[in-house]
Amino acid sequence: MAASRFLWLGGLVALVIAAPAIAWQAAHGFPEWQVAQSQRHGTGPVKYLVQQLLVLNPALLPAIIRGTTAMWRDRRYRPLVWTFAALEVFFLVTGGKSYYPAPILVLLAAAGVAATPALRDDRVLAPPRLAARYAVIAVLGLLLVPAVLPVLPEATFASSPYAAEDDTRATIGWPQLAAQVDSVTTRIGGAHPVVLTESYGEAGPIERFGRRNLTVVSGHNSLWYYRRPPDGTVTVITVGYAPEQLAAWFTHCRSVATLHTPHGVDNQEDGAPMTLCAGPRQPWAQLWPRLHHDN
Repeated sequence: MAASRFLWLGGLVALVIAAPAIAWQAAHGFPEWQVAQSQRHGTGPVKYLVQQLLVLNPALLPAIIRGTTAMWRDRRYRPLVWTFAALEVFFLVTGGKSYYPAPILVLLAAAGVAATPALRDDRVLAPPRLAARYAVIAVLGLLLVPAVLPVLPEATFASSPYAAEDDTRATIGWPQLAAQVDSVTTRIGGAHPVVLTESYGEAGPIERFGRRNLTVVSGHNSLWYYRRPPDGTVTVITVGYAPEQLAAWFTHCRSVATLHTPHGVDNQEDGAPMTLCAGPRQPWAQLWPRLHHDN
């Protein structure tokens, strides 16, 4: 497979597709690398590997091992095993999240299923042991669905063990968050209020579920590159920023609300302050670089 022209042609096509993103990253100091470095401190290698297995399905581990072995033994598919190994090492070193290499795990699991002797021999009826194995896979898969997809009502999810998963827990209360911001901006007034959020986890829900024509900006990660408050903006409504941070950027700030996540879910937005700030201490072109952060 390594000598096949299709492999190299596919690699060239992938490079062409990725070229604009790579060029943008290079022109802006590789912000994706900065994000990876900031998040790697919260995920060690053991946690990374355990979460990766849970993302797919623990019952598929034998199939993944079988598929990896089978592909390694076949020289045509051996480069795919090297690709898997390279991705695992890369994300372990750079601090990637556990689900980043998940697609290639699906490939390995499928190869393991295809390499199952009972299926290779074209038997119509699988042995009971094989049937039981796939029943376990199906049951575990169904049990893991609420951890990755919003299939449970918020109240049910909040009182379940699934609420311990950080990324999923962070999505609870997004419509309510947007409604609270809408209510505060309506009370304060202004035709097109500018909302400055500390996190993309706050900016996204406000834009997605908000009913007012709000200008939402954030200094978090790559959102910082896309938009800043328009020149001449003298007041902003901030979400999630601590008072001591705001005091360095504005001359006047006052608290206007505190966000609350429903059902007692403890996530980043629960208890986050909303503050009305006025009087930027510098023009936005000079102030905006000070607001850029990766964590």
